[in-house]
Amino acid sequence: MTDASASAPQVFADLGAQPGAVALLSAALASGRASHAYLFVGPTGALIHEAARAFAAALACENGGCGACDTCARVLRGAHQDVVEVAPLGARAYLVEQIRDLVVEAQYAPVAARRKVFILARADLMNQASANAFLKTLEEPPANVCFILMAPTETSVLPTVLSRCQVVRFRAIPAAEGTALVSERAHVAPDRAELALAACEGSVTDAVAFATNPASWQLRGRVLAALCGLDRADGWGALTAAKSFGEAWTAPVEDLKTAQKETREREREFLDARAMKEQDARDKRAQTAATAAGFARLTSLVRGWLADVQAAQLGMPERIANTDFAGDILRVAGMANADGIRRGLEACSRAEQHIAYNVSAQNALDALVLELRAALFG
Repeated sequence: MTDASASAPQVFADLGAQPGAVALLSAALASGRASHAYLFVGPTGALIHEAARAFAAALACENGGCGACDTCARVLRGAHQDVVEVAPLGARAYLVEQIRDLVVEAQYAPVAARRKVFILARADLMNQASANAFLKTLEEPPANVCFILMAPTETSVLPTVLSRCQVVRFRAIPAAEGTALVSERAHVAPDRAELALAACEGSVTDAVAFATNPASWQLRGRVLAALCGLDRADGWGALTAAKSFGEAWTAPVEDLKTAQKETREREREFLDARAMKEQDARDKRAQTAATAAGFARLTSLVRGWLADVQAAQLGMPERIANTDFAGDILRVAGMANADGIRRGLEACSRAEQHIAYNVSAQNALDALVLELRAALFG
């Protein structure tokens, strides 16, 4: 940790790259006057989600974020019943019904922790209707509730939401610093850390998990090899590749469902009907989030590959991030054009919209691969 965060709770130990945010949050905790609503803003890879979980752990922990107790451990891994993580369920926005359910849940007392904390991803995707359903609770929540909203910028959030939150700003972490963090935390060589960051669009925490997961590396290799071979694949070959991607990224979702079922069986005799209903709702949200996250990992790999093709096409091969596929990327760049790359990126966005609309993930993936093949190679 830096000097600015030397007195911070232990749960902030991995946030040394954000001394300003850590100092502000630590001071709020030390004063005993933490706000009821925060807005964490910063770019991808700025450790915002990690900071939100750490701050939630400090609010929930009996010892103010000791980092050693069961409460801290469960919050930090996203598995505590009193820390609810929420993401938009609509295609491009929060649903009004989703926010109303959140407002109702906020009225219930914590089950096991000192406070109940709600962590809302992509607060910039809260539209006027969903915001209106949230404003009164956001401004005057129950005494033991705290909301942590996250967004890329302040200006991307509705003014009515922004005005009710204390803003905490996170700086962009330079590429070299991010590589060093991943290398240190994942215990991997810098070149492997750099590849992991490229696969995770700059997210340090995601890159650490990626770098230490053999299945993730296998998926990366499979995806990039298939993308580099799309010019030589017929339609059936492209669909076969898409099917293998789907089998790889959906496996963690199935593992999550199995773990949730085992947990519910253990807890059933200790929780009342209301608590079980809340837990079932959280499990369903976690499954939805895991599905979206798995698909986002695939589209992240595709976007990174397209960015490499574009760099090669513009005569900047030194900017290719996936250096182990540089030869194939240079070959593809010789056949593709700028319009094809643009259409490929649009196909990624459409595929993510399909997932948000509950289209079959495999169907969305099939369409994405076929669209990429057509966009780049006609």
